[in-house]
Amino acid sequence: MKQFTFDEVQSMTFAQLGAVEDAMDLMATGFISPMLVRYMFRTEQLAARYPGVALPALLNAINKAATMIAFPPEVGQKAPVAVRDEVVDAYLDELQPHTESALKPN
Repeated sequence: MKQFTFDEVQSMTFAQLGAVEDAMDLMATGFISPMLVRYMFRTEQLAARYPGVALPALLNAINKAATMIAFPPEVGQKAPVAVRDEVVDAYLDELQPHTESALKPN
């Protein structure tokens, strides 16, 4: 089992991140953003939610945004499965405005 660092994930492409078979390999990053981006990639929501955003920028924006709202334990259980789920989607819906704000230059 390969445990990825956050720097390693930031240097991946979206496809490489989406191809990570075991989501637990992303836990060593210490952030939820890699798992959420992997979920969005695998459930084909990424382009609709964040068109044209580079992976490193998106990861960092999600990390900032995630501090603004509560993280439901169900999301932590369901996002790694990377199968479309209404609880995860609802969390992403709530997170999205904060992420978009974090993506804007100050």
